[in-house]
Amino acid sequence: MSKKDKSKLKVLFITSELAGITKTGGLGDVSYALPKALKALRVDARVVMPFHSMLIKRPVKKILDSLIVKPGNVEIGCSIYETKIDFIQVYLVEHQIYFHRPRLYDDGVNEYPDNIERFCLLSAAALALAQKINFVPDCVHCNDWQAALAPLYLSRLKKVNSKFKKTKSLLTVHNGHFQGKHSAFYQGFLGLNEAFHMYAYEDCGHINLLKGGIFYSDYTNTVSPGYAEELLTLGGGHGLYMAYQQKKDRFLGILNGCSYEIWNPKTDKYIAKHYSINNLANKRHCKLDLVKQFGLKNDDTKPLIGMVSRLTEQKGFNYAIPAIYRLLAQGIMVAVVGDGDLGLVNSFHHLKYLFPDKLIWWHGYSEEMAHKIEAGCDLFLMPSLFEPCGLNQMYSQRYGSLPLVRSVGGLKDTVRNYDIANFQNSSGFVFDEPSAKAVYNTVMWGVDVYQNHRDKFLSVVKSAMAKRYYWRESAREYIKIYSA
Repeated sequence: MSKKDKSKLKVLFITSELAGITKTGGLGDVSYALPKALKALRVDARVVMPFHSMLIKRPVKKILDSLIVKPGNVEIGCSIYETKIDFIQVYLVEHQIYFHRPRLYDDGVNEYPDNIERFCLLSAAALALAQKINFVPDCVHCNDWQAALAPLYLSRLKKVNSKFKKTKSLLTVHNGHFQGKHSAFYQGFLGLNEAFHMYAYEDCGHINLLKGGIFYSDYTNTVSPGYAEELLTLGGGHGLYMAYQQKKDRFLGILNGCSYEIWNPKTDKYIAKHYSINNLANKRHCKLDLVKQFGLKNDDTKPLIGMVSRLTEQKGFNYAIPAIYRLLAQGIMVAVVGDGDLGLVNSFHHLKYLFPDKLIWWHGYSEEMAHKIEAGCDLFLMPSLFEPCGLNQMYSQRYGSLPLVRSVGGLKDTVRNYDIANFQNSSGFVFDEPSAKAVYNTVMWGVDVYQNHRDKFLSVVKSAMAKRYYWRESAREYIKIYSA
């Protein structure tokens, strides 16, 4: 790799969401934290995202009244706005029909049927904007299927605009399960032409945006080494393992970092009492505050189990809920914040009805409640079927709430299993089998250590709280790709 001066590196970061502006999950967190870390390392990283005008409540300024793109057989007009968040330059692609909606990707039940058109515009407009403002990046960093057309469009741009000849593309896969599959009807609209073949955007006669993005990107990565290993396998590749294998040494895993300036029990504005690795006594006040908020009684003889998650099959709820039922029936208190699949939501409504004095249940998402649970619980459960990186296990370790995780993806990269012979270096409890029995047994393992080996439990808490996953380290790994 070249020794290009970091101060001269330019990156165009294309994403569909960004924390602090509008987000639905981990992609938004990364889209904020990574450019921020890159800026701190003197990289000129600029973000392009849709102007979700019904959701963005911050000052914006229009910089282009009209930008016309024609990715395929249809011209699309849009406007460009700009805003800044923590010194990150953010360009917003405005299109009233496509982006003036109450939700980012769906109506609450079904995904928007024109998503392929909406995010085709995002990719095409990002490259057109770069030309318009004469911003020639060293790398166009594309995120997930929503930006997976940009590598194709960049490959064509390089042939007609010599300024972009050396610009490379990187596609980051934050969750390989979501691939942007659509009818082949949209070939003309997207301008796929020669790119619609079995190695690129064609997938069993349909369009698969992620598959094509992998093929056309110069580099592809995902958000943990463990998940990268899984994507290369038949069982873990979500149907695209051959596409990842064909990238060879141009496919890798870079572990996400953690935003410790936000997730820090010493300064957290949402929690009842601040605490630290050297002052754990106040953590109990956070537990009392959480339990009291829901009108329940605290029991210090038993740990409180926390969960903050999307309620989906991916997160392991199909086999976790029977285990949670057994825990509640045994008097173990569980606190859950989440929303998602209606069947899983109804399951928690039912559990709340059955165990009103043991289940803390918040339907929806609340940043405040997420922080309160991280601080207030003793153990934090993440039984994921698969987990590209995961952030809550990092938050939980920082807050001394020991994670109970399945050994997949980024979870196995970041949680060191409890070892009776080396508990001082442990940071949680890990299991392998995706089953209710494994979830239940692992939680009860944590309960046993909490109740009967309290000195060891506290040693593991301190070991977990000392672990760090800094974004600046992740950013340096990305810079190696940008500079290649």
